[in-house]
Amino acid sequence: MCWARAMPSPVCRSGRGLTALVFEPAFPQRQRQTTKQFFGNTGVVVEVPENQFDVFTVTYSSSHGYHALSALAQAAQDLGLNRKLAMTAAAHALADGIQYWRDSKASLPELLHEATTPGGIAGTVMASMDYAGYGKIVKRSLQAGLARARNNSRT
Repeated sequence: MCWARAMPSPVCRSGRGLTALVFEPAFPQRQRQTTKQFFGNTGVVVEVPENQFDVFTVTYSSSHGYHALSALAQAAQDLGLNRKLAMTAAAHALADGIQYWRDSKASLPELLHEATTPGGIAGTVMASMDYAGYGKIVKRSLQAGLARARNNSRT
């Protein structure tokens, strides 16, 4: 008996999701293709090595985008923007920026450089986030999720 692991994201409901697959080494190639095609009906499919599966699943959760959207919109509201405009601005910043990165094939460092004029608003915001430990917070959060995933697999 051969096995495969699949972890589809909730966004698969829209047909634009992402499913991570892991196959046991002996899993027949023909059945791999059938499995990939099945999940391909709901979005992109990536094959992930077993030893990277938990890290991948902790990273690609759509919850990260929802959480960022919520935090960004709430911060804008706290500064005086009404809820509708705050959600519009935050959603545009996240979704449209990421979509442009995907479509443009530009590197992320190029786009970050392009978006941040030295001494400008975006540069000031990003520098403040970096100073506050944004990258470290994200890393610690993923580490906590990874520990939970590994603990869950033992139970």
